[in-house]
Amino acid sequence: MLRKKIKIWVAPLVILAIGIIMATKTFSQNYCNYDNWTGNAGAQWWNSNIPTEVALSAEQIANISDIRTKTSGKLLPRQRELQSLRIEYHGYNANPNAEIQKIKSYRSKIRDLEEKISYLQLDARGKINKILTKEQRLYFNNGGYGW
Repeated sequence: MLRKKIKIWVAPLVILAIGIIMATKTFSQNYCNYDNWTGNAGAQWWNSNIPTEVALSAEQIANISDIRTKTSGKLLPRQRELQSLRIEYHGYNANPNAEIQKIKSYRSKIRDLEEKISYLQLDARGKINKILTKEQRLYFNNGGYGW
């Protein structure tokens, strides 16, 4: 008797679940996050909601895209390495018998890697600032754009 009731409810539940999945896939919209960077973003994306006097030219967009792509290629491996170093450090630091020299070594490596990452980011920002005009630098740097 119980098995019969279960069989009656299984088919409608499966159909309902498939319907919900299809509806969410159909009606969902792309979510744009500042980290969802694509190198082939066009002028309409770059210049949306920006006054025309500070709009970026096609050449500026191409140069900025190139700089960001190259910088991302250098940053990602270092950021992954930094993350793994921090994980190792926290695991080792949790050990009550950990050697102080080993802990200092991890801290030193982490600081050095953070400095390299910071230098790469500052270098990219400097290169991008050279591409922009004075008005564009004022607008974009005060607007919180994280090149």
